[in-house]
Amino acid sequence: MANSSVADWPSYIRKAFEFVPLPSFSLFLPLPRPETLTFPSALSPQGYLELQEFHLATISPSPPPSSPSALLTSSSLISQSATLSSRPLIPLSTLPALLTQAGFKDVTIAFEGRWPSNSLWPESEKEKELGKWSHMNFVSGVGGFLRWFLPGLGWKEEEIGELVAEVVRELGDEGLKGFWPV
Repeated sequence: MANSSVADWPSYIRKAFEFVPLPSFSLFLPLPRPETLTFPSALSPQGYLELQEFHLATISPSPPPSSPSALLTSSSLISQSATLSSRPLIPLSTLPALLTQAGFKDVTIAFEGRWPSNSLWPESEKEKELGKWSHMNFVSGVGGFLRWFLPGLGWKEEEIGELVAEVVRELGDEGLKGFWPV
């Protein structure tokens, strides 16, 4: 089954699933579009599919930076690369309609909150802790993520490394106040 796509899963299934979780960024992988998923036939009548996704760009309560932001630039480049590779990013707000078209029932979308982009500026201890988590998660993965997408736009390793360094620097800037909706 390692070489099969999600669309092939029903042919391997002997018993329907009660629950199928798909982790973050599963919509970026070379899988069928949500509207072509055959998961409804792979789920029991009471089963459910859970997509654990989040927005690629932060939502910032502060004014946007006056100079170009590496974080916003990287989000835009990832979107361009995904579109060129025939895997355009799906706005999360459109997922309920797409999944309903695919045959799912009782589709809901829930955002559990927002995580600060770092721990330097939040006031509450809870948001400081969430900021530490989200900062570490993003900083530890941004290099690999950008190295996955940007070669498709003709970027060289050195250019990608410079953008990664700038994104990491921005994410550690106390003046850049952003949240990741989760």
